[in-house]
Amino acid sequence: MSNYTLISFVGTGQYNKKGESEGYKTIKYQFPNGTIYETSLFLEALLQAEYKPVKKIILIGTQTSNWDVLLADMQSNPGGEPGDYTDLWERLVKECEADTTAGITPESRERLEKALTKKTGVPVVIKYHTPEISAATIPEIFPVYSSLVKELAEDTDILLDITHGFRSMPLLVYQALQFGLAGDSQRKVELIYGEIRQDAASPAPARDLSEYWRLSDISAAKNLFFRKFDGRRLAAFLHDAWDEGENLIIRFSTIVECNLSLDMWRWIQDAKRALSRPHKGTEPDWILELQDFLRKEIIKKTDHPLTSDILRAFSRLLEEHNLRTQAIITLQAALETRTVEYYGSVDEIGNYNAWDTTYKNKYRTKRDALSQNGPLCTLEWVRNSIAHGGYKDNRGKAFTSQEVWTALKNCKNAVHEYFEQVNPDKKNADKPPAAGGAGG
Repeated sequence: MSNYTLISFVGTGQYNKKGESEGYKTIKYQFPNGTIYETSLFLEALLQAEYKPVKKIILIGTQTSNWDVLLADMQSNPGGEPGDYTDLWERLVKECEADTTAGITPESRERLEKALTKKTGVPVVIKYHTPEISAATIPEIFPVYSSLVKELAEDTDILLDITHGFRSMPLLVYQALQFGLAGDSQRKVELIYGEIRQDAASPAPARDLSEYWRLSDISAAKNLFFRKFDGRRLAAFLHDAWDEGENLIIRFSTIVECNLSLDMWRWIQDAKRALSRPHKGTEPDWILELQDFLRKEIIKKTDHPLTSDILRAFSRLLEEHNLRTQAIITLQAALETRTVEYYGSVDEIGNYNAWDTTYKNKYRTKRDALSQNGPLCTLEWVRNSIAHGGYKDNRGKAFTSQEVWTALKNCKNAVHEYFEQVNPDKKNADKPPAAGGAGG
């Protein structure tokens, strides 16, 4: 996106030793591109310096913020249209700077929005709330901030100016945007801060702090992957930092999301190759942390020679992360894969026709002969219920989510017994050596 919605704050300026507001001091701001602009209001510097192409402006303050400073240079209505901005300016001074008033009124806000829209040439929206920012007033204040996302202009990124206003305001906007933009990977958020210097001899830098937002987004995406194996947001940050990692994270997330557990063995091999490459020495810490997580929390816990053992371990891993639906589907796939490995060929793993015509009956015959076959029957029933959207059995019993948890919990010993009795390694070890083989 090439255009921006600018979100900025209006405060009360600086105070002297008597506690009296002195407004905003005139400062020379120097932007990252070298442009210098002198003003008492950083918002004006942003617009006049054309730092970013702005399509809409959202201003946030309290009822008693110095709203009048926004009209300080346009009291004479330069457009010549009906209406005197001096009257509005004086009204705002009276409403916002007098100790005995409640602050800006809805009528003044509406008039100010229209005046600033004319001045800037883009739509301006004003949001305000009580100047008392505390735990007691947060329920009243936060809806003001949570409404920001719906005010954003379409097809725009966000430029957040955190120069003026109470220090808590940027935090509240940050929380509101994090909540409101969750899952919206299209909008980019950039932060800008105009440093306030007492020394007027040298320009004060306008600092681009966007990397803080980006790192916060990365942390949220990383935590989502670490907890729920949902790595699509994380993969977007890997494109330039670790392209092999981008592919690995997308593939793993797809395996989890779509129950494609039979592809885990291939993913493990590809991940081990990617992680065996030497570090460049320039990787950021979060990339190294991610690589360490893949090694220790996924590969180490699931890497086995037999596909059935991979699936069984993968099911345990999914259960650890409270992905119980995926865990139960994967565990049933592990039992079926174990059956094919024991009675047939690994080439037939995942072949539904072979399973349906040959191996399903072998599995059920072996399962029913176990000392504790009931939990495995329940496991298969719950798995099939999930696959069919949660149907009722022939007794009219409805499937519930609690049964997923119960089925997983109750089948541990039965799964272990089946894997012990249907063990391809033991079967091969019991075979007599072929004629002419070793020792023949």
